Amino acid sequence: MSENTNFEDQPQAETLADVTPTYNIHLEPPIGTSFWSVQDIKIFSGTKIHGRYRDSENYATLDWSCRCYIFTTNQPPDLEDFAKSGGAFLILFMHRGQVHLVQEYSRRFSLKLQIGSDHATPDVHTPNRSTKSGDDWIATIDYEQSMQMFKNEGHEEFTHVAKYNDTFQLDETIQSGRIINKQAEAVYVVDEKANWDDPREIKGLSVFRQNKPSQWPLEFKFNAVGVIDSYTRTISKTIKLDQNFSKKK
Repeated sequence: MSENTNFEDQPQAETLADVTPTYNIHLEPPIGTSFWSVQDIKIFSGTKIHGRYRDSENYATLDWSCRCYIFTTNQPPDLEDFAKSGGAFLILFMHRGQVHLVQEYSRRFSLKLQIGSDHATPDVHTPNRSTKSGDDWIATIDYEQSMQMFKNEGHEEFTHVAKYNDTFQLDETIQSGRIINKQAEAVYVVDEKANWDDPREIKGLSVFRQNKPSQWPLEFKFNAVGVIDSYTRTISKTIKLDQNFSKKK
């Protein structure tokens, strides 16, 4: 995330219609599916990321939470040779929240949101980039994954297609995402001339893969790295995630 990001050098789109807006979120499998769960994770709520400009302290407030989906695919999780037989857990973090810069003199602000785990491998982060449309920017979450799942406690198989497709506008902000250093990372760079009266929305999807049932519960580390002018500050939180599979599902 560079402080010298040039908004004019970024990909252009004349209008929102040029990028074919979509909205299709279908992540939950049907009723009766075994070995999956969904849970809400609150990471930061009104948490300050401090910066400093000359003799004046500036800060951003961050609200960041995730709806987390855990899917078992290819093999039931109690199979002795789960990993060798192609079994895997897919862990989807659906990001939600906002960031708001409270400032007197500061104008340059950027933010990285990172997720990592010692025992899970990041597969995907989306959106991977945004495009310019007038004074605003357009980003698209584009994820679709077919997976073999189970009913009747593993005795019936079926194919579930998880989808999250959403095109949305960003207010004078570049958003990008990538997999780097074994982490999923979302990057937000705000125009220096932007009006900070309104918060900026956080939205995206990070997907991890894991194939060893014995390692659960898994620890995930969440970092928020804020750059206010030339001052960098990182806040972190570690959350232990369990499968929470219910026989009622």
